[in-house]
Amino acid sequence: MQKAMKVNGFEIYAEKDQSVISSTLRPQDLIPAFLHVIKDTPEYRSFWFNYPEVVEVMGVEDDPRWESEAVLDFLNERLMDIMAKYAPDGYYFGSHPGNGSDYGYWKQEEEIEDDPFVVHGTYAWSNACGYEIQISEDGEAARLRMPESGKVTDWLEIEWIEDKEWNEDCDDGDELHAVIDPEHYNVPLDLVDVSENESWTDPAGGVHYGDDDDPAAMYE
Repeated sequence: MQKAMKVNGFEIYAEKDQSVISSTLRPQDLIPAFLHVIKDTPEYRSFWFNYPEVVEVMGVEDDPRWESEAVLDFLNERLMDIMAKYAPDGYYFGSHPGNGSDYGYWKQEEEIEDDPFVVHGTYAWSNACGYEIQISEDGEAARLRMPESGKVTDWLEIEWIEDKEWNEDCDDGDELHAVIDPEHYNVPLDLVDVSENESWTDPAGGVHYGDDDDPAAMYE
C-alpha cells in the first residue's frame, strides 16, 4: 500500500525526498502522476470539471493535444502551483537538484548569506524547468540556481566547445561556443536570457546586456 503524508489537512500520496516520477518530461506522463498525488484534495475534484481540454486527452497516450497550449498551461501554471501548495514545511515540489527529470518533494536548502546569488540570466531547458545563472567576475565560471529549491551549485567552469559538439539549435557561425559545464549541466551561453538589470562578461571579454527581443545577443 502506498504511503501518504498529511499536508494542510489532506492525504498527499507521496513521500519526502522520494521520486513521484522520473526520467520523463512528457505532459502525458507528468500530469497523471501529479494528479495521483493530490487525488484526495478539493483541487483534484475540481480538475475534472474545470479543465475539459486536459480531461479529454487523459488516457490517450499519443494524442497531439498533449502539447497544446491549454494542456501545457495547466501543467506549468496551475498544476505545479497546486503541487507546491501541498509541500510539507521545509520542502518544495519540483525537479531534483541533481536530476531535472526527477520530480518529488525535496528538502529546501537556504542560500548562504555571505555569498549572495546575483541573477545574470536564465536558461530554460524544458517548458517547466530551467536554471538561474550567475557569471563570475572574471567570466571563467558560473553558478546555477534551481528556482524551485533555491539550491545553488558550486562554481562550474565555462568551456569552449567546437562546432561538431554543439547543439544543432545554436548559431554555428563561430568556430567555438562557450558552455557551462558541458559534461553535466551543459548550458550554452548563447541561449541564456540575460537579465535587464544585470550584465556579465563572457570568457572572450564581451559584456552582455538584456534585451526584450534577443537578450543573449546583446553585448559589446
